[in-house]
Amino acid sequence: MINIIYSEIKKYDWETAESFDDRRHDRLLARFGSEETRNEIYTSGLLIRQFTPAYAQIGYDENGRPFFVGGKREFNVTHSAGHCFAAWSDNRKLGLDFESYNRNFDYKIARRVCSEEEFETLNGFDKEAKEYKRFLLKLFTIKEAASKVSGVGIAMNFKDMSVLNYEKLFGQECFQTEICIKTKDALPITLNVLCFDKHSGSLSLVFNGKRDISYDIKNI
Repeated sequence: MINIIYSEIKKYDWETAESFDDRRHDRLLARFGSEETRNEIYTSGLLIRQFTPAYAQIGYDENGRPFFVGGKREFNVTHSAGHCFAAWSDNRKLGLDFESYNRNFDYKIARRVCSEEEFETLNGFDKEAKEYKRFLLKLFTIKEAASKVSGVGIAMNFKDMSVLNYEKLFGQECFQTEICIKTKDALPITLNVLCFDKHSGSLSLVFNGKRDISYDIKNI
């Protein structure tokens, strides 16, 4: 089972933030002067508290990926354009990413994000067309979520990732597929993908293990 919860970005409230049992989270809140960024980090903390096990502490690996110390529950958070999502599971590694369809993705980003085959498909579209921009943004959120599974993030080369059956991303509000990631020292890694149209944007969930899962999306 994978659970996803959602909230609009909340305005920072220092009294609630003071109660967060996460020193790194507190440092992040104190460090960022931007009101928008502060509100995003604060809302992320509110969502995480919804599924934090009793007495659990949050740790961070060498790549900055968060985890619950001494527990098996995995989680990930994403926020953009006034929206925040968090996902968790007790038996799967997962990554989550959301981007608004209003974000401007151009040709340069396409060259950085797409595999050769994906880029050839994009070349058949008008670069100003809605379908072009949405397809590119969905590819980006899928690959960004996949990079979070490993914890490497943007250091991973997105061109080394290939979304299977990617052409089906066009015009579908919910799509399930797989992503194949090339590695230097081992066989390619294959992960599962769920891609949703949510809140005028693309929400992508990537996870390991068996493809057939149950999931639930709730607002708080």
